[in-house]
Amino acid sequence: MDVATRAAAMGGSQDAVVAALLHDVGKRHADLGAVGRSLATALGGIRFPLRGRYLIYRDHGQRGAAELKEAFAPSLAIAFAAGHPGPLPEGQDQQSWSILAEADHVA
Repeated sequence: MDVATRAAAMGGSQDAVVAALLHDVGKRHADLGAVGRSLATALGGIRFPLRGRYLIYRDHGQRGAAELKEAFAPSLAIAFAAGHPGPLPEGQDQQSWSILAEADHVA
C-alpha cells in the first residue's frame, strides 16, 4: 500500500497506482517471511545459486506479470511487475515508469 500511496501522491495515473499495488503479487508464491526475503535478496545479489522458495522469490516479477496478464490488468501493471527494478520497457510511459520506480525505491 505504501508504494501505491506514494505513487498517487507523486501524481501517478490510475494505472500507475494499480501497478504500484500489484507489482509484487508474485512474491506470495515463495511463502517467505521477512528474514527469508532478506536472505533471498542478499544471496541473489551475490549471484549465489538459488533453489526452492528462494528461486521463486527471485523470479516473482515474471510470475506476477503472468498472473496479471491472465487477469487483464493494465499493461503498465504487467510491465512493472515483470521489469522492476529496471529500464523503461518499450511502449510504456516514461513519466509513469519513473513515478513507479521512485515510489518503489523508497519502500
